[in-house]
Amino acid sequence: MLSPKLTFLIPESGRALNAFVDYSCELARGARLIRKSVESKNKIIKDPNKAYPLDWKYVSVVFTCKQYGQYESSSKGLRKDLSTYRTGCEAIIKLSANKKKQGIVITQAVLDHNHDTKDHKYPQDRRLNESQAAEMKDLLDLKVSSAQIIDRFQAQHDITLTHSDVRNHRQRIRKKTGPDVSEENQLWQELQVLAENGTDVTIAKDSEDKMSVLFIQTPKMKSTWQQYPQTLFLDSTYKVNSRNMPLFVFMTCDGDNSGVVVAYALVVDEKAATVTQVIDIFISKNDITQLSSVTIDKDFSEMKALKDRLPHVDIVLCKFHVLKTFEERAKKEERKDEVFSVLKDMVNYITVHQLRNMNSIFVGWWSALRNNLSYILVPIGTTWSLTGQGVM
Repeated sequence: MLSPKLTFLIPESGRALNAFVDYSCELARGARLIRKSVESKNKIIKDPNKAYPLDWKYVSVVFTCKQYGQYESSSKGLRKDLSTYRTGCEAIIKLSANKKKQGIVITQAVLDHNHDTKDHKYPQDRRLNESQAAEMKDLLDLKVSSAQIIDRFQAQHDITLTHSDVRNHRQRIRKKTGPDVSEENQLWQELQVLAENGTDVTIAKDSEDKMSVLFIQTPKMKSTWQQYPQTLFLDSTYKVNSRNMPLFVFMTCDGDNSGVVVAYALVVDEKAATVTQVIDIFISKNDITQLSSVTIDKDFSEMKALKDRLPHVDIVLCKFHVLKTFEERAKKEERKDEVFSVLKDMVNYITVHQLRNMNSIFVGWWSALRNNLSYILVPIGTTWSLTGQGVM
């Protein structure tokens, strides 16, 4: 956009016009610049005494908004409605060097635009620097969607990319890497680099000799686990990659009471056998002698595998997932608000005796839900209530 600051910078001598032009070019990012040099002007001046000093460099400068002028298609009929910025905007600043006044004269200044003047409107405002381009490549290699990339760059870099920008970056990257490099080979190359730098990369196979687990733990992750080995959080994410493979995230809690990732595992599915493989790999790679509790979401496959492999460890269901499940189930009851209130209280029950007494306490309220709680949740009450340990 054209800035009103342009009208305030009026040098006292013609020699300052060059510096003014350079300054204005940076200031008016959304402007067109038309310049007439001293050299070209002097060529048509016959009297050498009337020539402009060469160190003035310019005799006239015109700044116009990029959207200055009426729309005119530059197409010859093959491509109609060719894109143009011109929308009839009248914003313009004209300046000229005046030898008599030994300075710059503003001959015209219109600063009102007929359109939005927000930043990032033009391509040069959306160009990425070297580190941002590298980040873009990493995101595209991970098959992150264009919408998510656009949101990330807006939030972290204040750059308003378009879907066309992301597509253009993808095409440029493909040209550089070449079509002969498959995704599998690229992944294998990246894993080799990680392994060479000390990262533990473990691949497990199923009965058909196909990859079932890809386990990754960097030296930093292993070091973090060695410092905080008492508590483990195990969470499986939604299938957000191109292969639709669930991602298991192993986390612990550091000294600031913040969750820190200590390992990743991409798995082919979330069946009990696969989950058991994941847990076995983590146990084989890390010291778990001080581990006292594992917090999971609500996956019974995880619970079974953990109980089989870590019988001495408390299994705790995530309080957020427990309350979310209770809330959804309570919506089916007539007295849903009261039911959900009771269920929230049950999460804070201290003893198993309190849990087992709930049938006699709430008889006639919500028979179907009561039966579910009796036969399913009561036996595992120590995993989702405060019966013996804290709910995370």
